[in-house]
Amino acid sequence: MDMTTPVSSQVISDFFRLGRLRLFARILMALRGLYIISILTPRDFGEYTIWLLFVFYFQFLDFGTLYSLERDISHFKGEQNTQSLKHVMDIGWSSFFLLILIASFALGILTFFIFDNLVTALLLGFHLLTDKLYRAYDCFSRTQFKYRWNGIGELILAATS
Repeated sequence: MDMTTPVSSQVISDFFRLGRLRLFARILMALRGLYIISILTPRDFGEYTIWLLFVFYFQFLDFGTLYSLERDISHFKGEQNTQSLKHVMDIGWSSFFLLILIASFALGILTFFIFDNLVTALLLGFHLLTDKLYRAYDCFSRTQFKYRWNGIGELILAATS
């Protein structure tokens, strides 16, 4: 932030930029939804819903690491305890990324064995991975007070989903 820019105008500028990006991301998601509804047959739509259930349940394989990270990073930043902050960030982020990689691979493997379709398995694993990466991006931007990044992350998620 420029030192000559008043804080209130910077906050307003961030809000409107974030709002435009989020609006565009929501429009992309709505278009995706309309595409899904208009193209898929009822049988295909049911199968798609089952795929989403697989993704939903495999999201829990990070065991709440991201929520703990968000809480602990904010806590240690508030205390200005840089040693504990570095320790929590190193272990927390590496654990989170390892867990989401394992969950994405496990989802892909399970999907391949159930549906016997490699493309579907790869796409579901990729979807879970990008969703969790967006959530990590969102958490990091909030703990670093970089709110503009949230809109960019949501746009990336909308494009990859």
